[in-house]
Amino acid sequence: MAEFTIPSFLENYTEDDVYSSMRSILPPDIDSSEGSHTWNLLRPTAMVIAEMCEVVLPEVIQLIFPEWSYGEYLDAHASTRGMSRKEATPATGEITITGLAGTVIPVGSTFSTASYNSDDPSMSYETTAAATIPASGSITVDVQCTEAGTAGNTNADTIILVSSDLINITGVTNAEAISGGTDEETDEALIARIMEYDQTQSDSYVGNAADYRRWAMSVDGVGSASVIPPATDTGLVTIVLIDSNGDPASETLCDAVYDYIMSPDDPYSRLAPINAALDIVSPTTIEIAVKATVELTGEAVLADVTAAFQQSMAAYMSEALADSEVKITRVAAILSATTGVNDFSDLQIGEVSEGTATYGTTNITLTATELPTIAEDDITFTEGTVG
Repeated sequence: MAEFTIPSFLENYTEDDVYSSMRSILPPDIDSSEGSHTWNLLRPTAMVIAEMCEVVLPEVIQLIFPEWSYGEYLDAHASTRGMSRKEATPATGEITITGLAGTVIPVGSTFSTASYNSDDPSMSYETTAAATIPASGSITVDVQCTEAGTAGNTNADTIILVSSDLINITGVTNAEAISGGTDEETDEALIARIMEYDQTQSDSYVGNAADYRRWAMSVDGVGSASVIPPATDTGLVTIVLIDSNGDPASETLCDAVYDYIMSPDDPYSRLAPINAALDIVSPTTIEIAVKATVELTGEAVLADVTAAFQQSMAAYMSEALADSEVKITRVAAILSATTGVNDFSDLQIGEVSEGTATYGTTNITLTATELPTIAEDDITFTEGTVG
């Protein structure tokens, strides 16, 4: 968010400044000492004026401009541009239910994870279609979290409880992780979209790359979109999609973006040109490794530095995809800015293949459909003195 500076015309309006200004208008022989009638009349007024100038008016000015606005006021800025804050999306996936053959699982039946403490509450998931357990004794069905947001993303084999009043069910689990849940768009992300919209008002809206990216970015749950123009005369535009968690987009999210842009059920709502074709894909992941000798500051702990660096690198990954390379200079800048790092040397980055990293000091080139990822296990920092 852009830094706001109080306008100069609102400076020098502290309580003391205002009171002194008011007192200077009065005759000099009037008693204005604390507790006098003059003081009791003027000082409260000075307090109110100072609050108005130092707090209220700066806040009002900020709300006028989207780059300093927030909450419902920012939503109003978006609305005037035909935009809206992207809502949270629920996590989706599959569960396998075992039980007596012929048992009917109605649509909307709920299953849940276990709750181990107040910091790890149970999450519920409901089936999106009716199903019947076949003779084999088990069936896999699609589910969706009953609550939107990242809280619904859960690891494999965690949905193990039957919440609905079902009989003849002997077990349930999710063989794969449930994913795709994203939180409501933050003020910072919405501000960025509004600013981009304002800055592109003179651009064409006939289906160029910027149009496709803007359309994709308008869909709930989308965090980043890279557009690949047609390579031939087929007119096929490809959008590489990342969700707002920084992960490859789920099939559900890809379908949502396709439907929003192409509107197959309502041609008059279609955003893309008539003869255009569209493919929405998730990027394949490339595991990136980093190693360096790191000199720490003060009481900094290497494990904490590693975790903080990993979070910053994870945020950089979608930018690297857009640049088609992981730049070692950007990695160096991120490491240098990490809290607890005083200095570093021997920085190298590499790509992990079959569990082994090949390091170097050059940029790592990416294709348009490759998303770099990095985990804490991919970071090897050696604590030492750099001189």
